[in-house]
Amino acid sequence: MQQQLWGSFGVIVKNNNVILQQRNDPNPKFHKKWALPGGIIQFGEHPEETLVRRCKEEIGIKIVDLKLLPVIQSYLYEKDKQLTLIHYIAQTKSEKLMNLDDHDDILDVGWFPISNLKNVPLLRGTDEILKAAFRK
Repeated sequence: MQQQLWGSFGVIVKNNNVILQQRNDPNPKFHKKWALPGGIIQFGEHPEETLVRRCKEEIGIKIVDLKLLPVIQSYLYEKDKQLTLIHYIAQTKSEKLMNLDDHDDILDVGWFPISNLKNVPLLRGTDEILKAAFRK
């Protein structure tokens, strides 16, 4: 059965650093790649609520000042699933990050300097979102 899923993800910024999560994925194309925090939008949930909830649940931070980015991505994630992603840029006052993920799909979480992401193995499409977020 074909399935259309929507996700909400965020470029979370503080002091010229951005939060990335390292994925633990059974698909080798995605495994150990660094990606933006966020997740699937639950039925009845607004995309902003999804991002706020996931940041609190997965990395223990509160995010504020969410602004919608002008980039929507859509992928065939598996042979029968299409994933459409909405992206935000947001701020946090938190510095300490915790890997609170109870689904074991995140290996690590960390702050990365915005100016030094070239050597970070990013999940497909993440670089496009980061460029849109920091375009002057």
